[in-house]
Amino acid sequence: MLEKLFEVVNFFLLAGGLWWLSRRLRLGRFVHGYRERIARELEQARRLEAEAEELHRQAEEELAQAAARAEEILESARRMGARAVEEARRAAHLEAERLLAQARQEAALERARVLEELRRGLVAEVIGRARALIEQEMDEEAHRRLVEEFLAGLSPGELQAGLAGVTIGSGSRDASS
Repeated sequence: MLEKLFEVVNFFLLAGGLWWLSRRLRLGRFVHGYRERIARELEQARRLEAEAEELHRQAEEELAQAAARAEEILESARRMGARAVEEARRAAHLEAERLLAQARQEAALERARVLEELRRGLVAEVIGRARALIEQEMDEEAHRRLVEEFLAGLSPGELQAGLAGVTIGSGSRDASS
């Protein structure tokens, strides 16, 4: 039992000594200060967490806005591309129409040139045959044969074009001569 008594006395001595030391060393203030510092750090951690959440929310909003802006830019680029294709198509169509009109004009000029060459050739042929006629002394039968040969050498279109200005039965000459 003595042992138990020593244990109780030791306990009170130890407890009293710790109490005296805590008063002397102001251990309560230290623990209290430590608690306050922990509380401040927890509050600061909560504040930083809230700021981080706000920054995260802002970053997500900015990301969403950037994605929307990127989509707008892509859509604008698509519209510009479509507009450029349409303008190129329109320009090509106009160029094709211009080239076609130019080709038609060149064809008309070539046709007029060929017709003029044919007319000149026909006139030269007529003049040459007329000259040959004039140089020859002809009777009525030779004259008729020469005219028939000339008319046989003409195409139906040339013959029709040549007769367009002749009026039968006008003037002093007869169309049959």
